[in-house]
Amino acid sequence: WLSDLSVLLSTRSDFSIDSARRSRELQLNEGEANNLIDAAMDIGCRTIMFMGGEPFLLDYFPSLIKKYGNKGLTLYIMTNGSMLSEEIIADIGPDVNFIFSLHGSSPKLNDSMRGSGSFTATMSGLNKLVNAGFNPIVQTIVSDANLSDIIPTAELLINTGVKKIK
Repeated sequence: WLSDLSVLLSTRSDFSIDSARRSRELQLNEGEANNLIDAAMDIGCRTIMFMGGEPFLLDYFPSLIKKYGNKGLTLYIMTNGSMLSEEIIADIGPDVNFIFSLHGSSPKLNDSMRGSGSFTATMSGLNKLVNAGFNPIVQTIVSDANLSDIIPTAELLINTGVKKIK
């Protein structure tokens, strides 16, 4: 039985929104994504993780989440938060789990590792989700560049209302 499925919706591994928009030829279209998830459910999959680039760049992604969030699946979305609006959040069921990456407590440090503007986008998305009652998960990578900033990063996240830091 397949219990977990990770769906790569965008093949871009960098953190640039503009470059992700230019690289759509290898992404799953809406029909392909639906067919893949339906097939996985048919063989017993109950957990789905969506990742990309940024899944919310796909026009159909909010409706995909709404559709499958109502079918008893556990959904995880890896996002940078840049595309999360109050309207999208209001349409998504409370059982959807969001995963963010943050590698520093300041734009200067985080953006040097994740790309320009990522700190602001991530913090904005986190704040919107926490204010809407979600419990987002934030993961960080410890490196020489941010080792001395791990405690300030954790404190920032705790003060924002994040309860799970990995």
